[in-house]
Amino acid sequence: MKVPSVFLQIMFRHPKKKIDLLRDKARMSWNNLRANLHLWTPEIANAKPYREGYHIKYDMCRFTYCMSRIHTHYESTKAVKGRTKNTHDHILGSSLVGECVLDNSDIFLKDEKGFEKMFELYLHGLLVTFVTKEENDLLAQLRGKFLTKDKYKEVGIVLQDKEGNQVELPAPPKILTEWEIKKFGLKDTGYKPIEIEPKKLIQFV
Repeated sequence: MKVPSVFLQIMFRHPKKKIDLLRDKARMSWNNLRANLHLWTPEIANAKPYREGYHIKYDMCRFTYCMSRIHTHYESTKAVKGRTKNTHDHILGSSLVGECVLDNSDIFLKDEKGFEKMFELYLHGLLVTFVTKEENDLLAQLRGKFLTKDKYKEVGIVLQDKEGNQVELPAPPKILTEWEIKKFGLKDTGYKPIEIEPKKLIQFV
């Protein structure tokens, strides 16, 4: 058995030729959010599923990333066994990221500096792990009930890298966690994943 390690360097790689493509997609999403920001009223921002106004919220929050992925090459130990249906899990759902951006429009949607901040959050949202379909469904049910940083532990998902080392996900951007606490009234469990600077988290090579 290999010794579990949370001290391994966390940095994910993606082809350099794709950065312009991803930036273009992020720009389109950013422009769409800015153009429709007048629709983001308190009523829409707090709309609940199947209630009035939720269709607007649902469509506004989702990025046009067309299933883009940046692979972490992390797999759950259950998915590795290959005995169940497996799928990719976006660590940060696009609708969660979109809602955070809209609720913090003064930070993300005001000017070009805001775009760069949103782009960092956008890229983090493209990171995927490989989990079982059952694990993915359980994670989806925790939106707004548990902080993103705590969801894998809550479901009991154990991740490993390509070499079989036990690993943990890097911390979500701090602004996202702070927003989740405020938006959904969640409590921090105290679990502190490794924090990586956005520019070091994903390397385009």
